[in-house]
Amino acid sequence: MPIIITFLIAIFFVGISWTWHNLGDIDTTKKVATLIVAYLIIFIVTLVIFNISANGVAYENKDIEQNVRYVMVIVFTIINAIIIIIECLLLLKLLSIHYFMFKGTP
Repeated sequence: MPIIITFLIAIFFVGISWTWHNLGDIDTTKKVATLIVAYLIIFIVTLVIFNISANGVAYENKDIEQNVRYVMVIVFTIINAIIIIIECLLLLKLLSIHYFMFKGTP
């Protein structure tokens, strides 16, 4: 379990640094607020989806069930955050470039 936790922490910091870099030149407080809100939203969505999908899964005991739930929700939150946040930021950059390129045309 300590190896899994260490790996998750490393992936989490990679995701945060990658997102921080892709946020560009905005203010530091706005970057922090964006990261907190984005990760919180993705955590809630991941938790809801996991609880819906893992409803009928039988475990040997409650301790194993709780550990599996915690690890799986954290893993998928980090993976989803890296994929979704980075893609959203790239899409916003593309849209803003497109907007400024064609701003003067009717």
